[in-house]
Amino acid sequence: MTDIESIFNEIYDTTYRKTLIYVTAKCSDIHDIEDILQEIYTELYNVLKRKGKSYIQNNEAFIQKIAKIKVYKYYTLKEKLCGISLNSEDQTERELIEYIPDSFSLEDELCTKETYAKIGQYVFTKSVVTQKIFALYYLYDLKISEIAELLSTNESYVKNKLYRTVNEIKKIYGGYNE
Repeated sequence: MTDIESIFNEIYDTTYRKTLIYVTAKCSDIHDIEDILQEIYTELYNVLKRKGKSYIQNNEAFIQKIAKIKVYKYYTLKEKLCGISLNSEDQTERELIEYIPDSFSLEDELCTKETYAKIGQYVFTKSVVTQKIFALYYLYDLKISEIAELLSTNESYVKNKLYRTVNEIKKIYGGYNE
């Protein structure tokens, strides 16, 4: 392994999770996450090849700057090509806020791989903001307060989206009846 590859791997390993969470929170479609992450880390590799490690003063800050630029450029280009709005969140979706416990577990209700796949497909039918909340909570283990901060919304909104989606999933896949 070359020196550039080992430096790249070190930066990748220490920044990937935070970058993944940032991209998930900022993307307009969670199907775009992998493409954007690839662009971010391809750019990092190219910078290391062209300018060397000494060019990067702070790994996290450098990756964060690349991530912001890549997310912006990705959606600017996509908007130009497809006419997609940068802010796809529908403000009329804000529903009445309901009480939700701070912790609940899908794992307690649903356990098969097939069911998980169906749940994943179901979540993709929900709004982009619901998809983000679901991914940030269940895949990246963020707290509701952290998700609210990332998405620039309040905790009760996040809880409501999570609660409604989990309730729907329980009704459909878990035999849950109210």
